[in-house]
Amino acid sequence: MVQSPLVQFMLAAPSSGSGKTLASLLFARMLRKAGFTLQTFKVGPDFIDPLHLTRVSGRPCIQLDRFFLDEDPIKEVYARYSEGAGAVLIEGTMGLFDGSLGGKADTSSAAIAKLLGVGVVLVVDVAKMAQSAAALIHGFSSYDPNVRLLGAVLNRVAGKRHAEAIVGELEGRLKIPILGILPKLADPPILERHLGLHLAHETDYGFLETLSPCLNFSEKIEARLGSRALPFLSEKRPRPSPSPRFRLGVARDEAFLFYYEENLAFLTEIGIELAFFSPLNDRTLPEGLDGLYLGGGYPELFAERLSKNEPILRDIRAFASSGRPVYAECGGMALLASALLIKGKRYPMAGVLDAAVEFPAVGKRMGYRKVRLRQDCLLGKAGDELFGHEFHYSGLLGEAQGKAAPYELFDSSGEMLGYEGIAQKNVLASYVHLYFRATQQHTEASFLSALAQGA
Repeated sequence: MVQSPLVQFMLAAPSSGSGKTLASLLFARMLRKAGFTLQTFKVGPDFIDPLHLTRVSGRPCIQLDRFFLDEDPIKEVYARYSEGAGAVLIEGTMGLFDGSLGGKADTSSAAIAKLLGVGVVLVVDVAKMAQSAAALIHGFSSYDPNVRLLGAVLNRVAGKRHAEAIVGELEGRLKIPILGILPKLADPPILERHLGLHLAHETDYGFLETLSPCLNFSEKIEARLGSRALPFLSEKRPRPSPSPRFRLGVARDEAFLFYYEENLAFLTEIGIELAFFSPLNDRTLPEGLDGLYLGGGYPELFAERLSKNEPILRDIRAFASSGRPVYAECGGMALLASALLIKGKRYPMAGVLDAAVEFPAVGKRMGYRKVRLRQDCLLGKAGDELFGHEFHYSGLLGEAQGKAAPYELFDSSGEMLGYEGIAQKNVLASYVHLYFRATQQHTEASFLSALAQGA
């Protein structure tokens, strides 16, 4: 049986850009310094924030996403990863009540908070308001009576008088406690680029020590954040751990690091040993591989290094030619391409695919995706539906596009977006980051079958 953590809460906000990630990292650092074993979660499909939370918390941050999973599987994931944790912190997504419109489910942070029975700490950017911040927070506290507001964190506060104007209204008249007052900073503590924040390995976390006194953590506040007993935690079912039947090479380094931890856990549970390697640094693939999994990331930042690592590119090309299965997502597809084109400069890649990847392309593609398979492939049979997310600034060039593509693509509301991906014999590549556990039965059967045929 999993005991409910002593501290359990969500950090959410009125909108994106309010400071959720900064506040989440500060709370994570504070809870660890207070002696808690901390488990973190992230609402939504984001990869970058979980990397930061993983670094600061010391345990892998796990996505909770209602587009991918129904209510009971979400609870099961939450229970499984919360085991042994004294504190649980969930970072929300976008605004607290924002979710997909007309999609598979309500994907908002509020929906997850209600489902799991956790209270919410609201992070509010008050840089351009004073007493109006109190009205805003009061509105969020009363909008949905089933969402428990535990308190607020004020971000980008100009000074003492600015803080007093807001705190007086909130704690005096509205009885909403302030759990932190973060100052307005001249420079953001974590820089941004085209897909979001800079990554964990690029970040100096010294700001956490500087800003930690801004949180009002005490026994009183700890009690405020304290968890309720959650009955479903006692229903956690043990996961299978079979002896590995196959060995899967997984690209993982600074250029390829966008993986759902639940995807990797799922692969292990169905009897696949994961052999991690670095396309940036390794000269050869690991030995004894039955397949390759090339995840997303930032290959465009390392195009020259990747292109110059000719031995690993040759190894990948030879592996694909051997008939063993190769699956690639987004950045991994760029690694398999004939070349990565960046502002007119050509960087040769593995040359497995009859297509090149251009960065940046016109516009960006972003959002939840439902995939309907148009043909049998590594991950299912024709007609099967898969679920994932797309977010990229690059584009695919070459003859392998169009109606020969293996995916029929739909957004979260069911509107068809066109055809996507490349299927070449034993190779499947696409911009969509799929969540395997959403369709685990046919994904398991197809993937294992492909590995067996390639072995």
